[in-house]
Amino acid sequence: MTIRSLARRHAALALALSAALAACDDGDGSAAEDCASAADCPADNLCIGARCYPTEDTDGDSDGLPDAVEVAIGTNPDDPDTDGDGRPDGFEVEYRPGEGVIDARDTDGDGKPDALESLTNDADDDGVPDQLDPCDADPTCPATSPERCNGRDDDDDGQVDEDFPSLGEPCTAGVGICAVDGERTC
Repeated sequence: MTIRSLARRHAALALALSAALAACDDGDGSAAEDCASAADCPADNLCIGARCYPTEDTDGDSDGLPDAVEVAIGTNPDDPDTDGDGRPDGFEVEYRPGEGVIDARDTDGDGKPDALESLTNDADDDGVPDQLDPCDADPTCPATSPERCNGRDDDDDGQVDEDFPSLGEPCTAGVGICAVDGERTC
């Protein structure tokens, strides 16, 4: 292949990429559109963090979350358990694309999704795992007992597993012929 043919091929690829990006542009120079819900997004897109993202079927790490969703919420699309706590990212994030639902749970309310906080690591060595500790880096911070999905009343409010409203709802794990129907459990 000559330098001239490489230059022509490079120019053709650049032109094709430029056209593809322009087709995705919503007019403000960004490829994603602003949204308040999935209804504000183009077909086959979800509203995640007020931006539209494609719901492609590629799930490189087979954890139940498409790669595009993992990138949008900050989990690693090449690691089925981003936080290393033995629970797949797809278990820690509620994802129902048919209903436009994606809920990156935050059990301890510290602004970090459970899929990014380990249920086994304890960054401040205060005896409370990061996923349940609203003050991961401050051992002097009083940690309450948040409700855990375990069939018990962990937060002593008289209700069991009330922070997990999707318990018992139907769900599907896997894709295509590997899909298995079931229901959400702890």
